[in-house]
Amino acid sequence: MDSQIEKKKGIRIKHLVIGFATIGFLYFSGSQFLGENLSTFKVDKEKVSFSKVIKDKFKDYISINGLVKPISTVYLDAYEAEEF
Repeated sequence: MDSQIEKKKGIRIKHLVIGFATIGFLYFSGSQFLGENLSTFKVDKEKVSFSKVIKDKFKDYISINGLVKPISTVYLDAYEAEEF
């Protein structure tokens, strides 16, 4: 005859881990989206410059110092033969 298995009641460790992880995630998400993330950058007036904006071609060049080496090198020699 089959006997009915009683369910264990109470809070287990896995429930606590899931609960703390959920609370931590909600706290982190809320602080990122609802918190003030403002910052201020102060500069002296003498260091700020303004100029007129124009529409033109943008030329951006980067100078790089380096040494170029070939991938492979082929040496050709010319042989002289004496005729007998």
